[in-house]
Amino acid sequence: MNRHAKTAKLVVALMSLLALLLASACTVDSNSPDEDGNNKADSGPSAEAEKTEAPVQTAVSMNPPDGATDVNPLTPLELTANDGTMTSVSVTNNEGGEVEGTLSKDKKVWKSAEPLGYGRTYSALVKTLSDKGITSQFNGSIQTVTPKNQTAVSTIPSEPGDTFGVGMPLIVRFDEPITDKDKAEGYMKVTTSPKVEGAWYWFSDMEAHWRPKDYYEPGTKVDLKVDVYGRDLGGGLYGQGDVSTNFVVGDSMVSEISNSDKQLRVYKNGELVRTMPASLGMAKYPSQSGIHVVQEKHKSLIMDSSTWGLPTDDPDGYYEKVPYATRISMSGEFVHAAPWSVPDQGVRNVSHGCINVSLDDGIWFYENSTYGDIVVITGTEVDLKPEDGWGDWNIPWDTWKAGNK
Repeated sequence: MNRHAKTAKLVVALMSLLALLLASACTVDSNSPDEDGNNKADSGPSAEAEKTEAPVQTAVSMNPPDGATDVNPLTPLELTANDGTMTSVSVTNNEGGEVEGTLSKDKKVWKSAEPLGYGRTYSALVKTLSDKGITSQFNGSIQTVTPKNQTAVSTIPSEPGDTFGVGMPLIVRFDEPITDKDKAEGYMKVTTSPKVEGAWYWFSDMEAHWRPKDYYEPGTKVDLKVDVYGRDLGGGLYGQGDVSTNFVVGDSMVSEISNSDKQLRVYKNGELVRTMPASLGMAKYPSQSGIHVVQEKHKSLIMDSSTWGLPTDDPDGYYEKVPYATRISMSGEFVHAAPWSVPDQGVRNVSHGCINVSLDDGIWFYENSTYGDIVVITGTEVDLKPEDGWGDWNIPWDTWKAGNK
């Protein structure tokens, strides 16, 4: 081959190599930066998703959730195994007291079985065994609400299971003023059998009475539940504890005495069973007309005029032991035996407001009266005030059911 032919082949080879290099320079690498300097292989959403890790699931979940504060103590604490079963559960308060609870048959759910306390921290320690045989431990805690203030509740009647008269009221007393009476009433539940119409009436911010529209029928069962624990009664005032009571209504015993004839007539279940000559309060100290309710019974009682403002050394004062006294108002009215005034009984009024009867009649009235029985006095110069003891029945029903809130 001559020198010109070799030169031509070399030129062709160089041109082919140059074409290959130019073609390579026009090809973009998938890992090369774009015009903004970003790597195209890392810019797509699928790549971002691949970098995100799934959240780690704890072995146990807690409800209320771990770390919760201001938890209502009535809210049950529930622990649930997310994988496998629970091998042990311990829930304690900040004083080390163990909280009672129940574990489901499959050992996956534990639930507290008692109310929690106010202002406490509850810590849970749970050990689990997963379905793959892996053991783990969970620790969590919650804090219950701390009330601004608490109120204790008492009731009349206080002890359940007694028998009372047809006019017996239910009384709820708080030791702190209630600002939201409607809310409080929502936690004061009265049930009767048979069902009767009744309502609450507030005599003060700290005392409410419940009575039916009409006297109870004998045999009625009455039940009261005041469920205020864990309840905000308004302004951060919580109930200190729940209370309950109940009673059965006995025979209807309604006594009536008119100032006009000064005879005390006692009706049992609507039938007149005894008539007693009586002496009412003298003109200076008249008995109070109105519907009274039997509230106390004393076989013997010291009556002292100074307790209602009349000194014992006053010409009208007294300090005397009185037999068979049955209280019918808190201002000091009693039906009681008064052997000293028998000549006046049925004739004239000589007492300081009480109903005087003979010794035999006083004993009978004492022995046959029950708390909640009714005594109606009529025809005197003054009226019994509703707030005088259990004067509930002197408030008209329409006024009563409005509640006095």
